Amino acid sequence: MRLLIKNLGWLLVLLSLLALTACKIDMEQEIWLNKNNSGRAAVKVALNIAMGYDANSMDSLDLGQNNAMAGLAERANNTEGVVVTRFDSATDHSDEEMNYIYYLDFTFKDLKGLRSVLCVDPNRGMAIKKTWKGKLLTMDARQFNLQMEGSEEDMEYFSFLDMNLTTTVNLPKKAKRIDKSGYGTKLDKQVIWKTTIDEDWFAEDSVPLSVLF
Repeated sequence: MRLLIKNLGWLLVLLSLLALTACKIDMEQEIWLNKNNSGRAAVKVALNIAMGYDANSMDSLDLGQNNAMAGLAERANNTEGVVVTRFDSATDHSDEEMNYIYYLDFTFKDLKGLRSVLCVDPNRGMAIKKTWKGKLLTMDARQFNLQMEGSEEDMEYFSFLDMNLTTTVNLPKKAKRIDKSGYGTKLDKQVIWKTTIDEDWFAEDSVPLSVLF
């Protein structure tokens, strides 16, 4: 099976082919959830590349113009009840490193709209159900669009990359309990899950995350 692209795939493969051994990708997605399950979300991808690159090869990638989240933005624009409020990029270079930052912000009228943008399958990966203890938000992090999948042959690319994914949810009520995955921390109405995207990550078929509020 060839590499399955999930928005960032084209970027990761090209960087790997350039043998950039000091490349770091920080992916962040933050959700502000209202009582009626509407809200807003912000997605950010920061690409950090140490100097010492092949300038001609890097220029051909045109990282400043090719937004890594173009596919995600197109999906948001085609989703009912979702309105894109920001889609742009920025650079912050120094003598030691290059930094490319990509942004996508949007509002959503219900959980279906949010799921349609952030998850691979618009019908899976995120749900809210009422329990006698409160509302339970469940997510499968392996369903998030901000990742990519590959065969064992393709896993060699990860040796060139330091990839991290942070998912933050701001709840309408105080978080009572979170899952026992070890990825999450809670503080009042906010829950943050931090994970590293590597070979071990893709060894799991699902990474369930949840919060009761």
